[in-house]
Amino acid sequence: MTSLAAPGLGVLLWMGLVGFALTAGLTAPLIRSLAARQFGKAIRADGPQHQAMGGAVMIGLLGLLCLFLLASPDREQAGLALSGLLAFTTMGWLDDLAGLARRSGKKELGVGLKARHMFALQGLAAFSLTLGWLRLPTAEATPWGLPPALLGVLAFIAILGTVNGVNLSDGLDGLAAGLLAIAFGGLLVLGLPRVPALLCAGGMGVCAGFWLHNRHPAKVFMGNLASMGLGLLLALSALLSGKLLLLPVLGAVFLAEVLSDLIQVGWFKWTRLRSGTGRRVFRMAPLHHHFEALGWSEPRVVRSFWAAGLVAALLALALDPWLG
Repeated sequence: MTSLAAPGLGVLLWMGLVGFALTAGLTAPLIRSLAARQFGKAIRADGPQHQAMGGAVMIGLLGLLCLFLLASPDREQAGLALSGLLAFTTMGWLDDLAGLARRSGKKELGVGLKARHMFALQGLAAFSLTLGWLRLPTAEATPWGLPPALLGVLAFIAILGTVNGVNLSDGLDGLAAGLLAIAFGGLLVLGLPRVPALLCAGGMGVCAGFWLHNRHPAKVFMGNLASMGLGLLLALSALLSGKLLLLPVLGAVFLAEVLSDLIQVGWFKWTRLRSGTGRRVFRMAPLHHHFEALGWSEPRVVRSFWAAGLVAALLALALDPWLG
């Protein structure tokens, strides 16, 4: 069924403002509720406790948006977004509970997820979503006439890379929220069909609203629950709008975070295998911690990464005629 035309500027502004206002207003009582239940975690060993799973409001609002869109002619795209959001949010929630159980000693909260189990679940979900996307006409809109098999591989990598890039970025005050708002906004400016446009407008709004509580000094962090869900929606918005090849440019900072972590772990294991002593490429990984280890203050790292994210969004806009 043909997708409805892209929504007007007024609708997108309304969507973003509503998302901003509801997230800003509802996250405050959520923080108090999480604190009362001791759902906190220390980002650093010597740092204060931040409330985990603080991004639940954002995910709830975006989930409601997907449910609303199920009643439109774009129900297939909305259904794919909703199923992906539920899958990755559930994985993030289970991982958050496992982390809280380890820190608090409350074993009844834990589910025993290990890194390899999580990656396997992510891979299964990404594979299922990729198959669903390839059945949609939007997959054919990706430029250069790439064959379906290659498109599928690229989409699979895009989903996993974006989800984990956003997840790794949720470690400094305001970093992930700001980068996501820039990325959603940059994608929205490119001109999108109805479903991805509304998802990006809503995503930008909720991330901006969450930033009010997550800015330095942060009272709350997204947690895996929200960072994985939002990463999935960013990747899927690019896929549904035929902007797959622009996603690595638009999400260049998220890509750098993932690559720095992979390089650090891979090189450490390789050198330990070869010489018995593991060596590191970066002082710390992911990349934002490397700059902290160099002596940069947390606000300086965050502002610099935001600036890099903005430059990446502008570059994606410039490249859109060729890659989009």
